[in-house]
Amino acid sequence: MPSKGRKQTVVSRTERSRRGLCKAGEASDQTKITEYYKVLNKYDLVLKENEELHSVVELLNSKISKLGSQDSPIVEDMPVLLKALIESYMENKKNTKMVIDIMISTVKSHCKTASKSVIEGVFRFDELNAYLEERKSPKIVWLSEDGTRIVAGVQYDSTTNQLVGLTPPLDEQGLPKVKAFDATTEDAITNTIKTNRTSNYAYVVMAQPLDNVPAFCLCIFGSNNIFNASQVLDRVKWTVQELKKREIIALGLSADGDSRLLSTMKTLKMSFLNGEIFFYASMNNNDTDDMLLLCVQDCIHTLAKLRNQLLKPRTDENFWPIGQYVISGSFLQILADEKNKFHHKLVPSDLDSKDKMNFRSIQKITDQSVIDALKSLPGAAGTRVFLTVTQGIMQAFLDKSLDPTERVNLMWRGLKREKYKSTANFLTPNTYHCMELSSHSLINVIRLLRNMKRPELIRPWLMDSQPCESF
Repeated sequence: MPSKGRKQTVVSRTERSRRGLCKAGEASDQTKITEYYKVLNKYDLVLKENEELHSVVELLNSKISKLGSQDSPIVEDMPVLLKALIESYMENKKNTKMVIDIMISTVKSHCKTASKSVIEGVFRFDELNAYLEERKSPKIVWLSEDGTRIVAGVQYDSTTNQLVGLTPPLDEQGLPKVKAFDATTEDAITNTIKTNRTSNYAYVVMAQPLDNVPAFCLCIFGSNNIFNASQVLDRVKWTVQELKKREIIALGLSADGDSRLLSTMKTLKMSFLNGEIFFYASMNNNDTDDMLLLCVQDCIHTLAKLRNQLLKPRTDENFWPIGQYVISGSFLQILADEKNKFHHKLVPSDLDSKDKMNFRSIQKITDQSVIDALKSLPGAAGTRVFLTVTQGIMQAFLDKSLDPTERVNLMWRGLKREKYKSTANFLTPNTYHCMELSSHSLINVIRLLRNMKRPELIRPWLMDSQPCESF
């Protein structure tokens, strides 16, 4: 019998069960629930959404082999998250716990606190400078601008106390007004929404380092796509000068054929001679401005325009001649309908003119097997020449295995003098100027980087506006 005067503690059944589970969990042979159920991998999703975190985790994996040695793998310039993970591992190792448990909530919390919020309309020059220095990347970047269609809507940003989704006004330099829509009172919010246009586009300015470092978002703001070439020109000049203050060279600018950006590029780099369609693209902007900026139109968009022009339905009054032949997508249709697919690999979707940005179709119709198969069709010589030219343009900018001389030869093979007066018989002026501008700039890129003793940075496949598309 229990001794008198000693009071026993009454423990409920639930508490006894909880204590039993805790004690069982401390046992070394205790099984885990993950041995019976499939774990949903949320880490891969987070890593895909955060390129910086992805590189940190890859670096962590490379350091794992050093953890068993006496020497500490921690170095001074190590990323904060990686350093914390290794310190945690070393501490847990002392207690014979040989697993690094990365909680998804911890990862999300770190991503939120470690990265600065992007404020609409603010150009992040200092952040770009730090981005390049942290990665020991050369301070040479390629700029690109583009507006991407978005679903219009107004939201509240608690970090800046601003309304987001409205179109900020542009100043005389083409720069968006920062923090233009304060969310102060209910009446002020209502009035702001009523008196301002919502944004239909997200306008992005990207900076692409030329050494395999991911592109950096220099600025993003809402737009209704109402601006002019003069504003673009002033903004580009201002951006280049601000980068120059931080010893960052803006080597060039890319866009997707937008008429206002193309007009800016023509102002910067085109000098027409005696009314001829040909021009030369000078290395310097003009005699009074030493701004160095090469201009290249996005290769993928240019190729898409060539494809669309080829597949465009034509009549006898709107034919497309080349010498004594004509260029026509009908030859490709005949090839797909009458010839064995083994020889050309074309499918109906490859020849659909309504799909304007089908890059896979461009790759297939310019494949050498298709060009060779067209030899069997009478009158298809002109179409074969056109596809060969298009193939050369694609290889000049996107094939990573070519040397600079081969790139120049392939690109310049696609240019020819105007013979017919009717523009209906040719590429549109927009497409032609995109090709001509990119051809001249390709030569200048090679010359300039060779003079800078950085030939390894001649990477035309990075000189486009695709970072704006994928951002």
